[in-house]
Amino acid sequence: MATGGQDSCVYGSDVEKYTKCPCCSKNYVDPWFLQCGHTMNLRCIRRQQPIVKCSVCDETFLQATSRIAINRFAKDISLKVAYREITNLLLTNPACSLSEHTDKDAVSYCERCSMRMCHNCNQFHSMNPSTKRHKTYEVSEMIDRKCHEEDINVDPQSPCEYHDHEIIKNWCLDCKIPSCNECCSGHHLESLSKHVIRAENEIRIIKEKLERGLTAIQIDLEVVKQNKKIIKQGGHLKGEIASEMEWSKQKCKLVIKIYDVLLREVSLLQKKGNEFHKCYTLPFFSFQTKRIQESTNSIPSCSRSLVSHL
Repeated sequence: MATGGQDSCVYGSDVEKYTKCPCCSKNYVDPWFLQCGHTMNLRCIRRQQPIVKCSVCDETFLQATSRIAINRFAKDISLKVAYREITNLLLTNPACSLSEHTDKDAVSYCERCSMRMCHNCNQFHSMNPSTKRHKTYEVSEMIDRKCHEEDINVDPQSPCEYHDHEIIKNWCLDCKIPSCNECCSGHHLESLSKHVIRAENEIRIIKEKLERGLTAIQIDLEVVKQNKKIIKQGGHLKGEIASEMEWSKQKCKLVIKIYDVLLREVSLLQKKGNEFHKCYTLPFFSFQTKRIQESTNSIPSCSRSLVSHL
């Protein structure tokens, strides 16, 4: 399990885990935060009607109100991982995937079709009604990016979603959101670089709390297992007691899973996130931390009290 205290949390398989939707296990394409603070692909949210169930914490929400905001950090780093994977693929075999065109070099790649396309295939792909809306990557651009194994850093600056050619440089103190020079006109703006100092400190505190909390809940799980073993040996593991102990065990495992996911996200944000990502994502991390604490509060008393009165 990731503990959030080592560099291994932000490289290799842990990056791959973060960039995959917990619902469909596919790479993030359009990741959105839910009310619980966890992230799912928009298409996975839309497929669930009328109730959306979070694949991390099992909380449920009405589909119509299940989206909170785009997870820009997950989207940006997922795109970098996709660049790396596609680049490695093209460097390994730059030829067109179509058997009749293997003597031609690919000029583009469609991730959805998993196909390297020469000039003719690319033209057909772009005109075909069923594929023309697929996102494609230019081979020359991918090679020039040199997105190799170690290159998963996101861009140091983030473009504004609403104003072309504008870079997010401010934090709006009124709206509590990042903004470019055109956003939040007339509001109180603060330099993003100044605001990120507070954000980084809060993220560090959150990580420390999570590490302590994860250790505590892991101890609680061992207590539950030990108590269950003692009760079973005494012949009392049945009925309501058996249900209570099993509930405690499963609840501990769920909370540990949630801790693990959030610690991985926080560690990755500290290592790879830019100023915008840290300021923008902090409220969602804070909310998840509060929800984890709420889920944890009932477990210790439940796990220790059953043995004492037998």
